Amino acid sequence: MKSLKKWALIARPKTLSAGAVPVVIGGSLAYYYGAFDFFYFSLALLCALLIQILANVVNEIYDYQKGADAEDRIGPKRMVASGEISLESAKKASYALAALSFALGSILIYRGGPLILVIGVFSLVFAWAYTGGPFPLAYLGLGEFFAIAFFGVAAVCGTYWVLAKELNSVVVLSSLAPGFISAALLEVNNVRDAEQDARVGKKNARRPIRSRSREKLIRRFFNRRARGSFRDGAYRALAFIFGADFGGALFLFANFFR
Repeated sequence: MKSLKKWALIARPKTLSAGAVPVVIGGSLAYYYGAFDFFYFSLALLCALLIQILANVVNEIYDYQKGADAEDRIGPKRMVASGEISLESAKKASYALAALSFALGSILIYRGGPLILVIGVFSLVFAWAYTGGPFPLAYLGLGEFFAIAFFGVAAVCGTYWVLAKELNSVVVLSSLAPGFISAALLEVNNVRDAEQDARVGKKNARRPIRSRSREKLIRRFFNRRARGSFRDGAYRALAFIFGADFGGALFLFANFFR
């Protein structure tokens, strides 16, 4: 039971909604347009979750190797850095997850054709290249761009394409929403991990994200208890998401071109 709990923690279940939601959006749109297929929707959802877990395991491996997951880090306990799961075991798990994702994804490729093959291959590459390889995206300040691309456009449009064999402007525009929210979540992590990231040379730690106003906004949003009406809480949530997305986008572009 204890071993099972360790593997559940390295999968980071609280983050899995980032992979599931865009597939649900794509499936919901297919249902609306009369093109829903439960089998292929379920398979797409399973593949998305497997790739998300793969990305989380790979993140633990490379952040540990690069020193980003130090003992004084803020946030959830990391299984590899703490020694609860060995580095070798984590690597073997990542290989198994990649193989299983591709094996199940091959059924989606058979139905969806070359477009799904491209999305699937690049999704697996992104899961590894986010923190791994010679040019880790998270360390170059490009993580948010790719979060929008893969947790938004690719996941929603890919799911809809598998089910409906077509795309339209409504699907493409809808795909941006979960991508921007995923980018906003990364921005929150950047605030939390700013000091640790700076020590290992993560580029996102050098953005102007140390701005007192943005940091206070984020901390106030998460520390605020349930006060006032539901409507007031919803407005605060929307303000945070749009503020983080717009401000984050400006900082990303400023940082990318400097």
